[in-house]
Amino acid sequence: MNKSCMCLAAVVTVFTLCGTAYAMTPGRHPGYLHALTELKTARWMINHRATNAPASVAADGAVMDINAAIGDIKHAASIDDKNLDIHPPADAPPTQKDRLQKALELLGEALSNVNRPEDNSAAGPYRRGAIRHINAAIDQTKDAIDGVNYGR
Repeated sequence: MNKSCMCLAAVVTVFTLCGTAYAMTPGRHPGYLHALTELKTARWMINHRATNAPASVAADGAVMDINAAIGDIKHAASIDDKNLDIHPPADAPPTQKDRLQKALELLGEALSNVNRPEDNSAAGPYRRGAIRHINAAIDQTKDAIDGVNYGR
């Protein structure tokens, strides 16, 4: 290989590595991607519980709000040019009560991630909507936990 080919190969390699690193950089508001993972995991945990009528009504309401929050966060994240395909999996606790407790914890983490400062005003309405829906999902998940605790 001549010297110019080796230099060209080195330059291409450097730019490829830089591009890969840039694509993986979370950007200005990485909390959106973390929140999506937490919300999707919380939704799964709430959906995979034993049935208990009063707890189910509250849990179903929580899932509806989680779905709405996911939609709002996807809009806000797309405005911030986030890659919505990046979200690591989470572990699931084995029992109904444990899953609801873990879902409540994840909802709190999602709220914390979405509540980070936002400097893109176009994402603001979706961010506020997601916060409202996450808070409603937290309240309904607490009601579901109460329904399981008291066997209502």
